[in-house]
Amino acid sequence: MSMSQTRRQDLVTRIVDGEIIILDRAAGRVHQLNRTASYIWNVCEGRSAPEIATEMAARFDVIPDMVLNDVQTTLSDFRRFGLFLDARGEATQAHEVNNEQ
Repeated sequence: MSMSQTRRQDLVTRIVDGEIIILDRAAGRVHQLNRTASYIWNVCEGRSAPEIATEMAARFDVIPDMVLNDVQTTLSDFRRFGLFLDARGEATQAHEVNNEQ
């Protein structure tokens, strides 16, 4: 599945020690992204997982196939936590968000 992402505009983000903290006031959640997830968050707007993986591979001198799974998993997590908008402009949050990492 090769979909591009649209981040929710109501999220508050801050950078702390090179990592992004996302405050989702609507859901009452705070997400702390590691450096890899922070990089993906910064470049994901309007781009597909393969596009992001290709860019990461060039920047970090790795093979795109090595990072594609990580990119897809991270984007899936963002979607599951409701940080993206779907085609109707609604948060993508799934109903079974029980355990955050």
